[in-house]
Amino acid sequence: MHAHDAHVITTTAKRSLHHHDTTMTPIHSLLRRAFFRIEPALAAVVNPLLRTRATRIGRTVLAQKYLRGDGLELGAFASPTMTPYGARTRYVDRVPASHWKDVPEYRHVQPVDPDIIDDGATLAGVPDASQDYIVSFHMLEHVPNTLVAVENWIRVLKPGGILLVAVPDRRFGRDAPRELTTFQHLVDDLRAGESRDDSAHYREIAELVHGLTGSAVDDYVATAPPAEHFHVWDLTSFTRFWLDASDFFNGAFELLEAQRNHGEAIAVLRRV
Repeated sequence: MHAHDAHVITTTAKRSLHHHDTTMTPIHSLLRRAFFRIEPALAAVVNPLLRTRATRIGRTVLAQKYLRGDGLELGAFASPTMTPYGARTRYVDRVPASHWKDVPEYRHVQPVDPDIIDDGATLAGVPDASQDYIVSFHMLEHVPNTLVAVENWIRVLKPGGILLVAVPDRRFGRDAPRELTTFQHLVDDLRAGESRDDSAHYREIAELVHGLTGSAVDDYVATAPPAEHFHVWDLTSFTRFWLDASDFFNGAFELLEAQRNHGEAIAVLRRV
């Protein structure tokens, strides 16, 4: 086993998520638990030095392995994914690149100009079964209704099409104090539809991420930007999310692999 394999989960090993390894000795179990406790602290020091370049390399490796044909990248902004030679990617975003030129903090950023102006969670302008792949990096956590996005991504993929998606790993960022998002929470969001109240998400962020209390929480909820992290995962919960989502959508897709990639959890899915 290579060193990086400790953070890779494939479908052939997915049952390990639900069953303990009875061959593991007490000492091995103790060391393993200790490692997972100290890993975020180690990563807090190392990841800032490596994250941008190493994260892009990890994404590129998976893109080269899986992406072929014609596809979409959602919310690429200034970091479009390097796809294999011959793959043809169109970029999707809510606003054109010119939208950002007058925003002070993005003055020196050069975002890719989207080919399609659309909501990446609904893809209303994209026909069914028309894409060979979809790439979505650090977008899903910003979507209030996660399962709506998943349903639409699967809708526009051709049979055999690939979904390459990543979210921040809660353990390595500002979401560390927050509870992991359960699948039932996402189902409840889906059933609530437009009547869903997102204020609870903003309140949790205000209290646990920003440390606000009292009236400051109410002020934050009233004025919070729409691009907050509504939901949070780590690698294990993100992997379980996709297994549960596959069951929820009657096996419409399968999980090919999942791994930690320098502070993010990344998964590869294939439409059946």
